[in-house]
Amino acid sequence: MASELTRFIYRAKVLDLYRDLLRTASSRTVSKDTRQALVEQIKTEFTVHRNVDDLRRIQFLVADGKRRRDQLVEMLGLAYTKK
Repeated sequence: MASELTRFIYRAKVLDLYRDLLRTASSRTVSKDTRQALVEQIKTEFTVHRNVDDLRRIQFLVADGKRRRDQLVEMLGLAYTKK
């Protein structure tokens, strides 16, 4: 079982990724309808995986979320510096 510190660190990473994705989706470079759809999709994905307890699965989901964020940034033509 993973230590409480490890869980705390991954919780912070998940929340940081969530906020980052919402900021990216809320970019003014896309239409209002697209923004709303992106935000809803992000919220849905995080809600679906809300109760994941396996640390390896969480690590995979965080890595996948970062990859998807990078794809979204590229698709929207945004500059992204935080890694």
